[in-house]
Amino acid sequence: MRKFLLRSILFATFLFICDISNAQKILTTAKDSLKKDSVYKTLFNRRGKSIYFEAGGPGVLYSINYDVRFSKTQNGVGIRAGISYFPRNQNENLITVPVIVNYLAGKKGHYLELGAGATFFHFNAIEDIFFYSDNSESNPHSVDYVPKLHGQTGIIGSLNVGYRYQPLKGGFTFRAGGGPMATSKKQYPFWPYMSFGYAFKNKPKAKK
Repeated sequence: MRKFLLRSILFATFLFICDISNAQKILTTAKDSLKKDSVYKTLFNRRGKSIYFEAGGPGVLYSINYDVRFSKTQNGVGIRAGISYFPRNQNENLITVPVIVNYLAGKKGHYLELGAGATFFHFNAIEDIFFYSDNSESNPHSVDYVPKLHGQTGIIGSLNVGYRYQPLKGGFTFRAGGGPMATSKKQYPFWPYMSFGYAFKNKPKAKK
């Protein structure tokens, strides 16, 4: 009888210790999860800012851009502005300034990006590259016509849709996609883009 009681007590004690150990593990896991959620919310609720080099896109050939959200969050509505300069030769060159309002849908660094805006451009060229048609009907010239250097300023409208990777903690960022672009005289149904850049780091504030 005494042996049975002793075994029962020892077994009950063992179960109690196991329950305490499991409870501690559950509490530790819960605390870690809450901590991660807290850090995520803190990082996510910081204003997303990045700078990147883009090939193609609204800058036409390329552009260097700064991108920022309007509100203190990593997604939602924001704006990007950039600039590019392309010297075709000694006298011909192209300058573009894309300004695009965009929207990021998604969380945890992966976003669907939608954008719309305008690119202000100025080029000095002998031929109307990119923006205006250069066929015989729109540019009738005589046989003895000698082309001259001329300047042109205008606006390109653009829409774009694509994917953006921009980590919450900052660092390497990547974008890719495309969309239509058009001037008053020429349209491109799909103009692709790809960009690589740096998202400014967001560090949670240290508790005092």
